[in-house]
Amino acid sequence: RLAVDQELMDEISALHSAVQPTETLFVVDAMTGQDAVETAKAFNAMNPEYIGMLTLVVEHETPLEDWVKAGTFKLLTQEQVLEETRLLVENLDCPGSIFRMNHASNYLVLKGTLNEDKESMLAEIEWAKKNLDCLRPDAWRGV
Repeated sequence: RLAVDQELMDEISALHSAVQPTETLFVVDAMTGQDAVETAKAFNAMNPEYIGMLTLVVEHETPLEDWVKAGTFKLLTQEQVLEETRLLVENLDCPGSIFRMNHASNYLVLKGTLNEDKESMLAEIEWAKKNLDCLRPDAWRGV
């Protein structure tokens, strides 16, 4: 899919009702046109126990690396990743959801419990936007 929309949310809801899973993984690829605000709406509709965020790392000697080098695939800049993160967090309304962005792939470590830690997480993102030199360097983001 290229978008998080009502049809997808209805399908997820029907699946939950039919199967009653103990755990659901909702994977969103921001590079395929996903919108942070729409993604937040999807999370809000689910109010998951846990939201984890990872940043794309391009592996060496892969087609993706070739596409990046050729310019046919554009990676988000650090600033763009932080802005997308801000938009997502700002629009999340998931009381009690644990939010973690602490994987090695991420430029910034961000964690908290929604909605109570939302303002402090947004403040951390704003601080990071003004202090890019404090972000995890690309060389350290390998997994």
